[in-house]
Amino acid sequence: MKLYNRTKCPDEILQPLLRIAGQSVGAHTAGVIVILSQGRYRRESGGHAHSASAIKRSFTANRWVRTDGGYVTITIPNMQGTDYRSKDAVDLAFAFLRIAAHEFGHIRDMQRGLGLMPWSKAQPGKRRPRWAVRPEEIRAVNYTDDALDKLRRTRAADDAVLALAEWFEKAAQHFACLLQNFAV
Repeated sequence: MKLYNRTKCPDEILQPLLRIAGQSVGAHTAGVIVILSQGRYRRESGGHAHSASAIKRSFTANRWVRTDGGYVTITIPNMQGTDYRSKDAVDLAFAFLRIAAHEFGHIRDMQRGLGLMPWSKAQPGKRRPRWAVRPEEIRAVNYTDDALDKLRRTRAADDAVLALAEWFEKAAQHFACLLQNFAV
């Protein structure tokens, strides 16, 4: 897996969690590119899976980088929000794991040739189907649910989620200290 980490969270925390998410849904993570960013105003995670054999972006030094089955973009929550204090860091870390597993479910489909379904796209003069009834989304949700049921019984997944939760807590404490110093 090639990780382009554009967040403040260290790679040592994110890579094991992403690898666990990909392997738990059955995707081959070896050649997949993962682009992580931290939302500027978002306080929730989100992601997209893209089908491509190669990408060329500014963070790849404008070089073509080959992928195996596509690439994933995931946004982690921004800690600089007042409502963060009402959320549990473990819940945020588990939500990140869920989103990563969901997006790797799409990568699994793309690696097996199921990613581009003609009925999932907008037909001429019509809109795309709603998210909840798209076949690829239903499959990805099922992959994710099955994977998370298995992961709840593994020590490695627990350790990876707790490491990310600890980082979320440290980031929130750091931001709270900055706010206190700014207010004085």
